[in-house]
Amino acid sequence: MWVDSDGCFAEKSDCSYFLGSVTKGVTTSVEDAVLAAAKGTFKSGDYVGTLANGGAQFYFDSPTVPASLKATVKTLTAGIEKGTISVDPTKYPAG
Repeated sequence: MWVDSDGCFAEKSDCSYFLGSVTKGVTTSVEDAVLAAAKGTFKSGDYVGTLANGGAQFYFDSPTVPASLKATVKTLTAGIEKGTISVDPTKYPAG
């Protein structure tokens, strides 16, 4: 796993070694802030990047990742975005 950016974009020659990437959507976050400032609707405060708001993303570009895993991640991502799958660690079963 590559973090912060799309590893297959950053290191094309090594893409086959990565299962995928979990990115920080810095570009999306900054773009949203700049556009809000231009419209006069920018509000200061904490920003939490999520899958739903584009502040975090999964990329599985490697040809070595099976289609079934890509489909599973797509399903899980949709559930996290909709809120039907919790990523709140306080809600996990004790174990």
